[in-house]
Amino acid sequence: MLGEEREELGLGDAALGDGSVGDAALGDGSVGDGSVGDAGPRPDQGKGDGKDVVMIGDSWMSNTINLTIILNTGGGISPALRSVSGQPYTNYAVQGVEILARNGYGAPVPTQWDDAVRANKMIKTVIMTAGGNDVIQSPSVEESCKTGGAECKVVLEKIGKALSQLWGKMAAAGVQDIIHIMYAKVAGAGVKDGEANAASLKALCDAVPAPTRCHLFFTDAYVKAKSDLVDGIHPHARVNRLIATGVLDYMTKQGIRR
Repeated sequence: MLGEEREELGLGDAALGDGSVGDAALGDGSVGDGSVGDAGPRPDQGKGDGKDVVMIGDSWMSNTINLTIILNTGGGISPALRSVSGQPYTNYAVQGVEILARNGYGAPVPTQWDDAVRANKMIKTVIMTAGGNDVIQSPSVEESCKTGGAECKVVLEKIGKALSQLWGKMAAAGVQDIIHIMYAKVAGAGVKDGEANAASLKALCDAVPAPTRCHLFFTDAYVKAKSDLVDGIHPHARVNRLIATGVLDYMTKQGIRR
């Protein structure tokens, strides 16, 4: 469903093609334990009933449209995370949506947060993906990003600003931890200078007001080759489960509310 995939990816569901996507349009970066960010010491926030943890984003987080993709991906990261955690984390992610504007698939990602906080004022952890659709749904932007062109840089700056604003709203609402899942380098076409873009995103993440902690969770350790992807874009169900397990392990090690 390549035609549909071009409409449904988030910041790193990535552009289509043979190159690396970086972790979304905002870059790749180091793998390490899967994360980077301002995650200083703090008492373990513990495991609750799962109601104060929400998931937002796009098709890497939640596949809901094409039956073949749903079956092969297991529905994305969100059902895998609920499965490995045994927790009923609420999913607000919508396949196909952008972060900057409404499109044919629905309202932009920030509105998912608005819906979530209206339903629950006590959200402590947000797990998310966002942004790639803003790049790949425009052929000219997608091509520009492959060469590090000016049009791409303008869009990436807008995406970064939108993420920063969204993370600020979460911090103001009392969210303790934001986990932004990055997209694997092998998933789709490339964004030139991905490492520099990842560094820019890390700077925005680190700038989120304390005591909220913002984390970038890299997936290159789990999505290592094209064979780990269903369609060159979305991870297989087994890989989504590995990603989800990695996210949960990271939450436990960092004392994130889970």
